[in-house]
Amino acid sequence: MSDMSEEELNQLAELSVEQLAVLAANAQKMLTEKRQAKRTEAIAQIKEIAAAIGVKVEIEGEKGKRNGGGGKTKGGKVPAKYSDGNGNFWTGRGVKPKWLSEALEAGLALESFLITQPEAEAPLQEAA
Repeated sequence: MSDMSEEELNQLAELSVEQLAVLAANAQKMLTEKRQAKRTEAIAQIKEIAAAIGVKVEIEGEKGKRNGGGGKTKGGKVPAKYSDGNGNFWTGRGVKPKWLSEALEAGLALESFLITQPEAEAPLQEAA
């Protein structure tokens, strides 16, 4: 790979900060796309070679594959754990909702909001 010519560098020097920022962002996006394409191609070659000799390979971080970490996924749906009986629910994760904080400040126990129905019937909410 060759370095940029002096003329190309001079053209860059004439750009505004905003233009350089857009150029840098576009270049970063293109670099990411090219790296991903190269990685995908390499994975396909590895799998082809492995299949030719009767070996199955599993690539870490491959799309659609689990990456360890106990199987936790960010943003999944989890059953609600607490409810006030008025349609308000909380999974027990993240910041306590206002309705629950106010009830606790009023002296009610957290356990009194615990959903006693089986988890399969509890409404699902986005994980925090």
